[in-house]
Amino acid sequence: MDVSAGVDVTCVIAVGVAVVASVYVCLMRPTHKRWNHTGNVKEVLQTGDNIIRLFIYPRWHLGPSISLPCVAVETFLRLANVPYKVQATYDVFPSPTRTLPYIIHEGKCVAGCTVIIQYLMDTFKLKMDDGLESMQHAVGTALRNMLLYEARFALHHTLAHQAVLYTAPCALRCWKFSAASIACFLLWFRRHVLGTSKLAQLNVLRERYDSSYLMDLEAVETLIGDKPFLFGDRPTSYDCVVYAALLPIVRMKEAKFVSEPFAFAARSLLLREYVNRMTNVAFRDLEHLCCGEEKLSTRGSCVS
Repeated sequence: MDVSAGVDVTCVIAVGVAVVASVYVCLMRPTHKRWNHTGNVKEVLQTGDNIIRLFIYPRWHLGPSISLPCVAVETFLRLANVPYKVQATYDVFPSPTRTLPYIIHEGKCVAGCTVIIQYLMDTFKLKMDDGLESMQHAVGTALRNMLLYEARFALHHTLAHQAVLYTAPCALRCWKFSAASIACFLLWFRRHVLGTSKLAQLNVLRERYDSSYLMDLEAVETLIGDKPFLFGDRPTSYDCVVYAALLPIVRMKEAKFVSEPFAFAARSLLLREYVNRMTNVAFRDLEHLCCGEEKLSTRGSCVS
């Protein structure tokens, strides 16, 4: 099992248990259903549809998707006003990298958060980041990579420590599985995955991780400062990942009990207001999406 590759894409800050539940669903799904979905994707590829078709992990009450990269890509599509259709899935098999999110456009399948965003910018000649200086690009790239990297450790931290007590109810509300089913899978996951030599060392790094992640969030707060968005009055592609990382923490009522970094983000008025501004420009229908009530948007259409 390639743990690092799976964690890269499926993790989302503060919602590790939900991610594991999605893995549980994927593993337990009948094989023929995965084949059927793969067949549907092949049909879409053959049609060469000009509409962006976005495949993401399912929505839940903390955000547009349980996955940070999935939320980041959909946020970018909305900010760029690129028409798209979204389909929630657990099936990674049609993806060329076996990861979510991925998009299908004009017969091409593109996977991975940063790769998708770059593809969209090149294909649609988007100028969202054109006003940035080289130093701002460097800072934005470092910040984006940092947050995607930190999410790996958030998954381990949430599973291996008491944060599970607060995130488990979120997963149970999102998927109609019994508490016993989730508990059994978590026990298996911790024994066979977190027990590997590759991840066992992370236990030693817990305090270092919390300290590092807290400094990262403080850096985000400092970078925003008195500006509406990261680099000025308008959001850029780099705002998409920052928003995706902060949104579930801000929306999670129990965040202050999870860890010191989560508590900092949840209590920061500046970060909460930033998330609210991003929601206002990208996801005015957020509550409908989180409740499972998809509706059409001027920025793109959503289909389940």
